Amino acid sequence: MKRVIALFACVFAVSVASAQNEFEKGVTRINLGVGVGGSTFGEGYSTTVPPIAASAEWGVVDELFDAEACSLGVGGYLGYTAAKYKYAGVNYGYNVSGVIIGARSAIHYQFNVKKLDTYGGLMVGYNIASAKAYGNWGNTPTTNLSVGGFSWSLYFGANYRFTEKLGAFAELGYGISYLTLGLSLKL
Repeated sequence: MKRVIALFACVFAVSVASAQNEFEKGVTRINLGVGVGGSTFGEGYSTTVPPIAASAEWGVVDELFDAEACSLGVGGYLGYTAAKYKYAGVNYGYNVSGVIIGARSAIHYQFNVKKLDTYGGLMVGYNIASAKAYGNWGNTPTTNLSVGGFSWSLYFGANYRFTEKLGAFAELGYGISYLTLGLSLKL
């Protein structure tokens, strides 16, 4: 067992020592993705616009915690989705939409895998949901509403670069969806 632990420690040390800095101070990355597993609306809703997320991040600190392979980035987030709720057996319901606007920060850690950036972070923002009635409600009064509130999220992700500037990313966490997949542009 001691040999296995020693082996893992050596592999980890070599990974850190030879890590590629895919995200570092001065780097700007823009992501555009589509969500899988919506988190904004509940059961009974049919999606009319899938969860779409855009984010931008800037590298601001290198060698975070005195580790060459660790950096800090800050940025912003914008997510949107829409759905429809129809009452069973009648021709009326609600069109609903959700928007999340937030600020994010992430700690990036570079393992010894070329072109791969892994990260985890925190987002704080504002969640806006609105509903508009549609159809023939007869004599029943309808209500259109818009509500909003504080929102936060922990998220984890990975970005793999295909070319010098273009890559793909996957993020897992609470936002406009639970899982976001998309393309990334490094500036």
